[in-house]
Order: sequence, then C-alpha cells, then structure tokens
Amino acid sequence: MPGRGPRPFISSATAAFIALTMAGCAPVANLASMLPPPVSPPAVVGGGMEAGAAFEPFLPPAAAAQEVVAVRPGRPTITASALRGMPVSEVSALLGPPSFVRRDAKAEIWQYFGPGCVLDLFVYDEGGARRVLHHHLRSQVPGKPVEARCFDDIVAGGRGSRPS
Repeated sequence: MPGRGPRPFISSATAAFIALTMAGCAPVANLASMLPPPVSPPAVVGGGMEAGAAFEPFLPPAAAAQEVVAVRPGRPTITASALRGMPVSEVSALLGPPSFVRRDAKAEIWQYFGPGCVLDLFVYDEGGARRVLHHHLRSQVPGKPVEARCFDDIVAGGRGSRPS
C-alpha cells in the first residue's frame, strides 16, 4: 500500500521515547523509603579514653616522605623547596659553589654532593635572570631513600664525593 512506509515505525519509536521520558517526571510518593538506613556510630572497644588518660596523636610511619629541613647555626631554617625560584647568586651565597655543573641547550644542572646524596638544581634563564626552577634531592645509591640529614649537610657545607 502506498503511504505505509517507515512512518508507523517512526511514530511508534517517538511514542515510546515520549512515554519513557515522561515516566521520569512522575512524582516519587515516598522518597525516604528509597534512601539507605542511617548508619549508627561505631562501637568503642576497650572503653575508649578515660578521664585523665594521656592522648597519643597519630604519627605517620617513619618511611613516609617528608620535606627535608636544614638548620644552619645563625641562619634561618630552609627547605629544599625554598630553592625554587631563587636567583643563582642567592643559591651560591647559601650553598657555595656547586660540586659539578653541566650545561645543556637551555639549562644548567648544578649538583651538590652531600655524604651519600646528591642535590640537583635545574637553572634556567627566566626574564634575564638565572634562577632555580626545579630541584631533586636523591641518594647516591639507586633505590635507597635519602637520609633526613643529607640536605642539612649540604647547607652546612658538608661535601661528599661525586657518585661513581
């Protein structure tokens, strides 16, 4: 029959789409019945804290990564992160001359060797001034964590040997 092509299918599909869309607009009779039950507070095992008992704060494991802080007698406390953005003249005044300098196309890598560790400073020309834009403190032994006093030793002028 002429005129009975895909039109009834389109009309059926359109009607189904409208019916499903409108079903989402139907009011919910009891929203509270759809929510999960409230959670009760956890039970305290062992009686909890007694009056006058000492409070012991949570301390992270010793192996957790921490910012290494150096304290130099007569100088303010400094962290390795504080070197970022610092002009090279200030870095030299603070740490002395680097143990090793490598020059690449756009950067210089200054290395300071501490006892068992290496501080890499990545120096770039930024607006006409040479500054440290990145740093990396690492152990001379691959896979071994950096000792906390390493940065302190470098700031204090303690120099180690160049890693082999």
